[in-house]
Amino acid sequence: MKFYNLFRLVPMAVIFGSLMMACDNDDDTPPPINEEELITTVNLVFTNNADATDVVTASYFDEDGTGPTAPVVDAIVLKANSSYSVSVAFFNEEETPAENVTLEVRKEAKEHQIFFEVSDNLMLSHAYADDDDGGNGNPLGLENTFKTTSASTGTLRVILIHLPNKGADGVSDGNRANAGGEPDVDTTPPFPVTIRQ
Repeated sequence: MKFYNLFRLVPMAVIFGSLMMACDNDDDTPPPINEEELITTVNLVFTNNADATDVVTASYFDEDGTGPTAPVVDAIVLKANSSYSVSVAFFNEEETPAENVTLEVRKEAKEHQIFFEVSDNLMLSHAYADDDDGGNGNPLGLENTFKTTSASTGTLRVILIHLPNKGADGVSDGNRANAGGEPDVDTTPPFPVTIRQ
């Protein structure tokens, strides 16, 4: 009699155990992956360090990110032989009101770096004026200094990279070649720039 009851209980234990494993499998389902933050707008503000009235603002607006709609890109006109303090801001204008993504970039400074690619024919140089507060003096790029020399025309491309290798050769000087990471936004086509006398 005791053996008979034992054999009746075994199949029930197997069924119960299977149900418990099925429940555990549901708990092992990975959470959904967060989508990348949409950045529709890159704003640049150039302030002449010798003349506070000389302020140039330029915007890159791409309403659909990598979609088919062409970006709207402002032209930049700067004075020759001048030094400019340049701030960069990022926004998602798909939200109402527009979301200031700059705040997130600053909060996650160690995970971001802004790169500035100047065309060869443009007499414009760049230097970082901030760092990522990581203790190693690695740049972020929300605050910068640009210097102009002679009159010229060309382009300025701005790329925000997520998870760059900031310790790689040349990266802290603004060379993106060894940075790796993924672009959060890339102003392509770049800003057209004119430096005038």
